[in-house]
Amino acid sequence: MTPEYDRLFRENILAFTKAVHNQEKEYTAFYPMIGKEYAQGKHLLVVGQAVNEWLPSGFTIGDDEHVLDAHIKLAFEESQAEGEDCPLNWVNTNWTKSGLFRSFFWNVTYKLVKQKYGKTDKNWNEVIAWSNLMKIAPQKGWNPDGNEIKAQEYAAALFVADLNCLQPQNVILFTNLETWAKPIFEKAGIHYEACPSGFIQATAVYGNSKIIVTERTKMGLNHQNCIDELMKEIL
Repeated sequence: MTPEYDRLFRENILAFTKAVHNQEKEYTAFYPMIGKEYAQGKHLLVVGQAVNEWLPSGFTIGDDEHVLDAHIKLAFEESQAEGEDCPLNWVNTNWTKSGLFRSFFWNVTYKLVKQKYGKTDKNWNEVIAWSNLMKIAPQKGWNPDGNEIKAQEYAAALFVADLNCLQPQNVILFTNLETWAKPIFEKAGIHYEACPSGFIQATAVYGNSKIIVTERTKMGLNHQNCIDELMKEIL
């Protein structure tokens, strides 16, 4: 990413610790992950809501800036890979062990990439980038609640920074429109067109990026039907 991105990332965490008052709860920070071949085509950025249980240790509201900076460093290091490895290889290596084969998000992403870009089970992860709308989530599980979302005052700026830094051709938000994407769009000044029905709930354009918002995962939702809808929209 960029030094400006890193500044926003840090400011978001500092602002969060000033706005949230639960001194006991632990939180985890997420830094975007970029496939090792992503820069060659910049085809696809996939965006989720938030991640939890992400890092081996969390931060608390009472932590001083030295502790917070150490956590930020840990989040950045987690987004990187050693040597020639791909930062997103963890999805493949943990597919069965961590139950990722049950994830609607990752199933649709990897099947879409294979179908659209001709990739394989081994290298599909190398050509995408991955981010989340909320960069802070409870360490022990579940999405951030309403107060914890509101406290992330730089979330919209970080989403725009994701787009500016990564310059993706396509962006898919597996988030739903009303409660997750819409507030970010409105704060960022991104105009969107709502879709009346179906898996895709809205589309938008930012610079040269096509943004697609889907409904949130439903148990039993057919992967291929969702991929077919996305294939009609992505560039």
